Amino acid sequence: SKKIRKSTKNTYRTRRNNRATFFSLHYSERILVTEIKYKHIKELQKWMVSVKNEDGSPKFGIDHINKHATLIKQTLDFALNQEYIEYLPVAKLNLSYSKPKPPNYLNAYWREKIESCDAHSVQKIKDVAIFLMYTGFSHTDYMSLRNDDLQGACFKKQRDKSSIFSLPPLLPQAAAIIEKYGSIEKIPRFDISDLNKQLKHLGDYCGINISSVGFNLSTSDFRETFGSMMENEFMLPRSIIKFMMGHTNEKQLTNYSSVMPSRILFELEKHWKDIDNEALKEYSMFIEEFRKAG
Repeated sequence: SKKIRKSTKNTYRTRRNNRATFFSLHYSERILVTEIKYKHIKELQKWMVSVKNEDGSPKFGIDHINKHATLIKQTLDFALNQEYIEYLPVAKLNLSYSKPKPPNYLNAYWREKIESCDAHSVQKIKDVAIFLMYTGFSHTDYMSLRNDDLQGACFKKQRDKSSIFSLPPLLPQAAAIIEKYGSIEKIPRFDISDLNKQLKHLGDYCGINISSVGFNLSTSDFRETFGSMMENEFMLPRSIIKFMMGHTNEKQLTNYSSVMPSRILFELEKHWKDIDNEALKEYSMFIEEFRKAG
């Protein structure tokens, strides 16, 4: 009845399979809701912490692990309300999540680094990176993007994650990528695993790494760059950016854009008659020094 999108169903299915794997290894895959105890949740968390990728890195982050525990707790809450169980066995379960991080913003300097990269081995991933930076599409939306989703000077793409349409403009940089490959559907497509590996190589070639910008390149960085660019360089109000990125309210944009000094100066200059000119001049000098510092 909620019309859950395919990508959301895949996420739920993956989490369900993770839990089923744990219970089949340690107990019974078909454990009853009346049999679940507090120790099961703690052992599930411990098991997920121990699971590693091929390179030895943790497969699951703490937030990801806690999402599994939260879903089990929600199931037990429902069972309690329906009187399937007499008490909540995980009532004292404490779940903590990481604090929201500020959006990662590739400013004009770093975008130019990517756009001017001439290494032959990273040309396809570079084109994908440019396209994503100047459209703001998520990975799932980019994978399902079709020629019909471009209508004149604007995209109109129904998001795979929801029924909301995203309406980013066709900026020159994205238009150049479409022209290079002949159509939207011919732009290279990478699954998320290959994409992250290729983006690491691109970052190495461009000198973009944790020490220089504070993060490694990822598809979420491109979406956050688009949001921050629209707000701080194009000076668009959030009420418009919301529709561009396919959100239902402006509060969601706090995950994708943060106000930079350039936007503050822009707003001040719009009302310069009401501000002491000397104070504005000093502030402008501060902004200029901030820009030079990167």
